[in-house]
Amino acid sequence: MNRIHMSFVFIFVSMILMLSGCATTALKAVRDKSDALIPDSNIIQNELKQQAFEIGRIYFDLRTTHPEEDHVLPDEAYIKMLDNQLRKAFGRAQIDQGKQPVYTINVAIEEMRFTAGRFLFPKPSILRVRMEIVRPDKTQIMRGSFESRDSAAVPIFLGGILTPISVPHGTSIMGHSRLIPAMAVLITKIAVGLQQGKTLDAIEIIPDDFPIPPAGNLLAKNEWGIAPLTPLETEEITGLQLEEYEKEPGEEEKAPKRVSEKFIARIDTSSWIKESFTVSPDSRRIAYVAKVGNKQLVVVDGKKEKEYDGIMEGTLIFSPDGEHVAYGAQVDNKWLVVVDGKEEKQYDGIMTRPSSAPTVSM
Repeated sequence: MNRIHMSFVFIFVSMILMLSGCATTALKAVRDKSDALIPDSNIIQNELKQQAFEIGRIYFDLRTTHPEEDHVLPDEAYIKMLDNQLRKAFGRAQIDQGKQPVYTINVAIEEMRFTAGRFLFPKPSILRVRMEIVRPDKTQIMRGSFESRDSAAVPIFLGGILTPISVPHGTSIMGHSRLIPAMAVLITKIAVGLQQGKTLDAIEIIPDDFPIPPAGNLLAKNEWGIAPLTPLETEEITGLQLEEYEKEPGEEEKAPKRVSEKFIARIDTSSWIKESFTVSPDSRRIAYVAKVGNKQLVVVDGKKEKEYDGIMEGTLIFSPDGEHVAYGAQVDNKWLVVVDGKEEKQYDGIMTRPSSAPTVSM
């Protein structure tokens, strides 16, 4: 058997060994067990089973630091996103339903690194947090650190050496897109398991055997509707404009951009209806129609307007001076014109010009 053939056999066997085996449990996922506080089965059955939980503090307690460029947004932005995703998952899992008084779950961020993929020697994105369950009297009943990683590393052979090749999976500014929702899923799984009376070694985090559960595996089932964060969602949660933090190496030395290239707003291409995209006559504003489930809404300069049953095709239009925007919207079986976010009278239908532009006086 030649060397190349042996290499492929080795990769195949390695993949089989990685994919076989038991699931990753909460206990297996605990990092630094010497500092952990693991409740025994008696405490779980007598105290935590059917217990109601709530989200408490989410804060930084960094044990491992990385260069600032590995997480370029302000620290508060990551706290806001983790808080948002945890509350979303907890609400849908009804974690607050159960025995009273409510126990508090605090989350401390111990390590955080959000990077893009790198060639040959990938540096994965990392999010490590400490989960603390606290009684009403402020005593801790459980404490454990959990970590997830995210990278697109693919093992291949170079010169007979197994080498990880990393495929870039986004810039460091969006390196949090999967890790933060994934950590919210992991923490929610543990809380749900404890409510069901399970010990940490019986709570399945993912069906695959990984000591450190990858973000992609945690998000694979879209549990509680938790999915990767989009740039638009990131901006809505944090109140930031990501464009202000996007700098390429050496950008400071580049010539200033022309006024005609001024940033207006970020477009969420995962939900927009491309054909609806329109630019104001003075080229200073943009608008488009986006889908939200079975509803539609208009996004003007990056800001979402009210959801409707439908937006009439071809009616989204700016006034000649670019100061106003209007479109036709459907509410049940009625139609109305929306001007600058304000609804006009409802009608059975709206007449449009042959050019598909609505007749709107502004």
